[in-house]
Amino acid sequence: MAIEDAIARVNQFKGESLAETIATLESELARTDSVEIAVSIRSLGISRELLLAAMAVKQASAQINVVIHAVGILYALPHILREDEVVEALSLGASSVSSDFDLVTDQRIAEFKFIHWQPKGNAVRNKTLFQDFFKLAREQTAKEKYLYLLSTEIPLRFLRGDRNVMKVLDRNRRLADDFRDRYGQTYRTVGEFYEAHRAKVHVVNLVETMPGFKQFLEDLTG
Repeated sequence: MAIEDAIARVNQFKGESLAETIATLESELARTDSVEIAVSIRSLGISRELLLAAMAVKQASAQINVVIHAVGILYALPHILREDEVVEALSLGASSVSSDFDLVTDQRIAEFKFIHWQPKGNAVRNKTLFQDFFKLAREQTAKEKYLYLLSTEIPLRFLRGDRNVMKVLDRNRRLADDFRDRYGQTYRTVGEFYEAHRAKVHVVNLVETMPGFKQFLEDLTG
C-alpha cells in the first residue's frame, strides 16, 4: 500500500477528532453482539485495509526522529560553520558511532536537539538535555562547545533548576557513574552543575540565529 493512500485512510478514520471518533464507536458498539458489530464496522469502513494502512503509517514514521535529527543538522551546518571551519566528524543517526558528538570540527564540538519544547511534560527531554550538556562540559578540549536547541527558554529554566542530578541521570548508568566518579557529592542539583560549568558551553537558540528555523516553527504551529 502506498504511504499516501495509507495516510488518507487513517485520516478518514480519524475524522476531525480521533477522540470523538473513538467515543462514538465506544457508545454505538456498547451492548451489541458479534453480528451487529460486524455490520457496524463494515458500514464505518473499519477493515483489514484500514488496519494495514495504520500499520504502514506507523512503520514509515518509526524512525522519524532520526530523520529530523539528521536533516536538521545538515540544514543548519552551512549557517553555523565559519568560512575557515572544517568538519572532522558527524554523528547523524541514532546508532552512529562515527563520533561521540553530533558535530566535530577543527574548531568546535556540538550537540543538537530539534525538540519543540512544551510548557509541561518534558521529563524525558530534560534528561537527554542534561546528558548532552554534561558530555560537552566534561570534554577536555580546546575547541568551543555548543549545544544547539530550537528554543532556550524552557530548557534553560530546567538547567537552572533544582532537580536532583542523579535522578536526572538515572536512565544512563554509564553517565551517572562517570558523573559520580568525577564530582562525587559536589553537585546535588542540575542548577548547581549548570552554574559551575555554563561558561564552558554555548547554549544557542537556532530559531534566533537562523531565519529558516523561525519560519519552520511558525509553520509547525500554524
